[in-house]
Amino acid sequence: MSRKIGFFVLVLAIIFAMVFGACGGGSSGPVPSVFNSKDAEGNIYKLTIYKTAARSLGITAGDEYRLEYTPSGGATRISNGHVGNVDGNIFSLQPSYSGSVSFNIIISDSGTMTSISGTVTFSGGVTEIKIGVTLAPVDNNNSRIYTVGYSSNYLTGYEFRLALVNSIVTSFPGTFGFDLILKDAYNNSAQQSLDIQSLIDQRVDYIIITADDDNGLTSVLQNARTANIPVIFADRKPNISEDLYLTHVLQDLRGDGINAVAWMENHFGTGAANIIHIQGEMGSTAQIVRTEPLNQAISRRDNWTLVRRGTGGAAWDDNIAKGIVEAAIIANENFNAIYSENDGMAIGAVDALKAAGRNLNDYTIICFDATRGGLQGIMNREINVSIETTPFIGPAILEAVREHIAGRNPPKQIPVTGNIYTINNVTQEFVNARPY
Repeated sequence: MSRKIGFFVLVLAIIFAMVFGACGGGSSGPVPSVFNSKDAEGNIYKLTIYKTAARSLGITAGDEYRLEYTPSGGATRISNGHVGNVDGNIFSLQPSYSGSVSFNIIISDSGTMTSISGTVTFSGGVTEIKIGVTLAPVDNNNSRIYTVGYSSNYLTGYEFRLALVNSIVTSFPGTFGFDLILKDAYNNSAQQSLDIQSLIDQRVDYIIITADDDNGLTSVLQNARTANIPVIFADRKPNISEDLYLTHVLQDLRGDGINAVAWMENHFGTGAANIIHIQGEMGSTAQIVRTEPLNQAISRRDNWTLVRRGTGGAAWDDNIAKGIVEAAIIANENFNAIYSENDGMAIGAVDALKAAGRNLNDYTIICFDATRGGLQGIMNREINVSIETTPFIGPAILEAVREHIAGRNPPKQIPVTGNIYTINNVTQEFVNARPY
C-alpha cells in the first residue's frame, strides 16, 4: 500500500511541475545539492524528488537511481548514481531541448525497482519534472564528464542478453562523471557500422561494442582509431586486428568448464562417476570449452567412465536432452552423473529421470549458466551444481575505462568468471530476483 501511495505522490509531483515549472514555481525550503551532468550535445540536465515521495517509497540514502531520457528523434541518454540527501527539496530535469522528451526514472531500493515514465514538452530548459529525493552531487574531484557510446547488436531479446546490456548501462554512474549513449543495431551488422560511425562523429570518449557479426567492422574501427577513440568489446568480438581495440571483456567460458570438472573431482573423490554427457551446439565456443575439460578428466581418471554422449543441437534443446537420458534408461545403462552443457538441457534430463520413477538422490547433475530455471532446480534439490556464465560484465568494463583514464592500459582480454551455485549458497529469494 505504501508504494501505491508513493507512486500517487510522484504523479502529483510531476503534474505540479508541468503546470508550475515554466512559471518558476517550486517549494520553499533549503536549496538542495545540485546534481549536474551533460549529454553528448552539452545539454545540462538535473533531477530531484520530494522527500515525501521518498519516504512513502522507502527510499533512503545510498539507494541507486537511473535516469533515462530521449529527446524527440535523438538517442537515449542514461545517467546513474546513488541517492544522497533524502531530506533535500527541489531537484529538476532540465534539458535545454525544445520539444517532446520522453523520460524514465528508476530507483532501486534493495532490489525493489520503482519506475516513473512519461513524456513532457520542454521549451529551452524551463519546464521541470520534480519528483522526490535529492541525489548526490557530482564528484567535484573529477569534474570532467566522459561520454561513453555503447553499440549493442540487440538491446532486447532473451533474458541473458537483457541482463548483460543492463549490467553495462548501469555501471557508469553519474557521480563518477559518465554519460552513456545507447545504439541498437537490431541484429544488423550494416546498421551497427552506421551506429559506431555516429558515435565517432559525436566525438564520444569511449566506444563499447557487442558485435553483431564475427566478421566486419574493420573499416569503421579504423575510423575510431584515427579519431583516437578507444574501443572496448563486450562479450562478442569480431575477428579483427588487436590494434583496433583497447580490450575485450568477456565471460570466462573456459574457466567455467574447468570449474565444473574441479567441482566433480571434489564431489566424487575416489568414487566412480559414470557419466552421460549432453553437449550443446557442436562447434560453438561454449560447447568446445565445456567439453574439453571433461574429456581430459575422463582420460586421466580411472574411476570416471563416459556412458553416453549426445547433443541438444543448435537450440540446446531440453526435449532432445530428455530423449538422450530416456535412451540410456531404456538401454539399462549404468550411470550416476549427468554433465549438461546448459541448465535447460539439465532440466530435460531431470524430467526423464522423474518420468522413469528414478530416485534423484542417486544422480549428480552438473550444468552451466545459473539461469533462474537452473537455480530453481538447485532449490528443488533436482540439480546439484550450476556453473554461472555471468552476464554481469559491466563493472569490469567500467574498471577498464578507469584504468585507461588513469593512464594505464588494461589487459587485451579480461575474462570475467561467474560463481558456482549449489544448495549451500542459493536461496529462494535469490532465485526469484534472478533477472534471467
